[in-house]
Formats: sequence, C-alpha cells, structure tokens
Amino acid sequence: MKQIILALLLFPPFLNTSAQSAGKAPEMSLTAAIRSVAPILNKKIPAQVKVVGIGNVAPLAKESTDLNMAIACFLISQQKFRQVVLFENDWILRPVSEYLSDKRAFDSTTIDSLVKISMANSTSRTASFSSFIIWLKKYNLAHPDAPVELSGIAPDNIVQPTYFLATYIFPTDRANGLRLSKKWGNNIHDIESPFKDIADWYQQIKKNTTLFNKYKKLLLRCAEDIDHNDVIRQGILVEATPMLAYNLKAQAMLKWMLKKSDKRTIFYANNEEIAKSGYLINGSLFKPLSLLLHEQLKDKYYTCLTDFADASAFTLIDPNAGPTLATILPSAQTTDLFRKKPTFFMREDSTNIKHYQPRTILPMIGMERKIVPDNNIPPTDALLIVKSLSSVSILKRINDIGDWVK
Repeated sequence: MKQIILALLLFPPFLNTSAQSAGKAPEMSLTAAIRSVAPILNKKIPAQVKVVGIGNVAPLAKESTDLNMAIACFLISQQKFRQVVLFENDWILRPVSEYLSDKRAFDSTTIDSLVKISMANSTSRTASFSSFIIWLKKYNLAHPDAPVELSGIAPDNIVQPTYFLATYIFPTDRANGLRLSKKWGNNIHDIESPFKDIADWYQQIKKNTTLFNKYKKLLLRCAEDIDHNDVIRQGILVEATPMLAYNLKAQAMLKWMLKKSDKRTIFYANNEEIAKSGYLINGSLFKPLSLLLHEQLKDKYYTCLTDFADASAFTLIDPNAGPTLATILPSAQTTDLFRKKPTFFMREDSTNIKHYQPRTILPMIGMERKIVPDNNIPPTDALLIVKSLSSVSILKRINDIGDWVK
C-alpha cells in the first residue's frame, strides 16, 4: 500500500495539465508538485549538506523536468536553500536573475519573454522552467529578506567585448569607454586586442580605490566575466586535445561552485553532470564537476537523479530531419527497480541502487554520454523514477529564424 501511495505522489494528475497557460495555472501545478515531493524528501537530506545536485534523465521530457523543478522548490521553501546554479553561461542568465532579485511586481508575460531570450539556445527554454521562474519570482517577493539567487556556471560562450563596454566600462568610466569603442571600431578585424584591453582596463580601474569601491559589485562581476573568458580561451588554445580543454573547464567550474556554496546551493543539470561518476566523451573517461564536488565536499554534496520505467515517446532532435517523435526504452534495471517502488535512498536502499547505472537521454538523437559509475562510490544518494515521459512544451523564441524546435 505504501508503494502505491508513493507512486501516486510522484505521478499526480497535475502533470497532465498544460503548462503553457500563464498566471495561476503553472503555479498551481508546481505547488501541487511540491506537496507531492515533500513527504518523499522530508528529513532525507542531512543538515550538513551544502550542495544538492538534481539530475534530469531527459531535458526534453516534461515529467522528469517537472519533478526536478518541484524538488528545487521543496529545497527552497522547506530546506532554506538560497541559490540555484544551472549548467548554463552565467552572463546569459542575467536578465532572468536580475528580474528575480529586483522588486518589480510579478508579471508572467515578462518572465516568458526573459526565458525565451536568455534560454534561446538552451534545453531550459520550456514552459516547465518558465513555471519555475514564476514560482521563484513570487517566492522572492514574499521573502525579501531571504531571496533566492539564480546563476550559471558553464563556460561555454565568450562574453563579447561589446557586452563589457555596455555593462561595465561605460557605466563606470565613460572616457575609457569612448576611447576603447573608437579603437575597436577602427580595428574590426583585430579580435584579440579587445580582450587584452578589457583586462588592462580592469587592472587600471582596480587601482583607483575610490572608483572601484563606488562600483565594487559591478566590477567584481566584471572580473568574473574576464575569468569566464580566460577559461574558454585557454580551452581554445588546447582544443587539439579535447580532454585537456574539458578538464580546464571542470576545474574552473569547481572553483566557482565552491565560491557560491557559502549559501546552501541547488545545482541543476542533466544526470551525467550530477552523478558521482565519470562519463565517456569520444571514448575517453572524463571527470565532471559532480565528481570533483564529491571529492571536495564529501558528504556535503548530495545527489538526486531521475529515471523512467516504461517505454516513452517524446520529441528529440534528429540531426537531419529536425524535431522527431522518438520512442525511448528504459533500462531493464530501472524497470525492475520501479516494480519495487519509485523512490530509493542510498542510506536505506543501498543493496538496490549501489550498482545503479544512470543515464541521460540527450536532446540530439545519436548523441550519447555513457555514465561510468565508480565501484567504490555510489552514483547517487537518491533515485526518483517516473513511470513514463512525454514531450516538454518548448517556448518559441522571440525570433524564430533558425529555431531548432518550433
């Protein structure tokens, strides 16, 4: 009977509700989801945990994404987690994070637009994620003394010199802004000098104590963006040896994550980026951020992975044909586990999940990152299995030209 109740909690009717409608509908379904996961996760996450990793088995599937968003909301509202870190570029997320942190009134249309713009090339450009941002904005307005921060950690896309000009240099040092703007305009084919100019400018303004202190918060963020670019540019220099580039990025992300984890932090990504396991890239075993976090934080890093039990049809991207409805089979191991119950915790179910094989159904058909568990380290602290998956609702871009999902 207990197993049946747990299954009902994990797969309530609200999961079939359309998440595209604005206003109260998405918030109501997410509120129902929080009520569903609360009794499952209550008292399961130890008090000493600083970072909880939440892994999605299929970023283009609705049920696993909704479940992950509900887990995040539970951790925020009932476990006092105050930071959400996504596997995205931090600077691209800023329009969303700044809206969440300011005192502007809630507006669902604004949130949808911000998600469409900021997440234009992300698998999080979904109605499910937009519903989460709606919930988060309302939560922050109701808790002005303990707001939740949203940020990114992946060094994937270069912060362009024009962004530095508009965001940091002109607002703090107009004279140098005009000088650099003119210099770069006269040398449009010189793509290296602007990055050196930005670094030199930052070192110069850093020595001006009065000016630096006046704009300290803004300029410290500028330093973070310079660091972000340095990591990407170092990776480009060693791109002939891809694993070295991956390792450089992983070490940088570890440094940034440890800096962020002065507050209790939620780290949301695909299963392969959350599991306490390595994964294969072009046949080579890579040690991702999650495994580095485990090595650094030990039992202060806690993981929740998701999986599915039945054959499921949902939209993936065919490299040749575009969006395609694909039928994906679960692993026999996960189906067998689900027959016992839908949730497992390492502390009490070690015999069932210590040899669990996590997976991620990546958006692109044919793309795979095989997760390789370490026999000495359980891949996850918690496993939540949904019965089946269906297509997540993708938000259309503001500009649909070249869109990969219409």
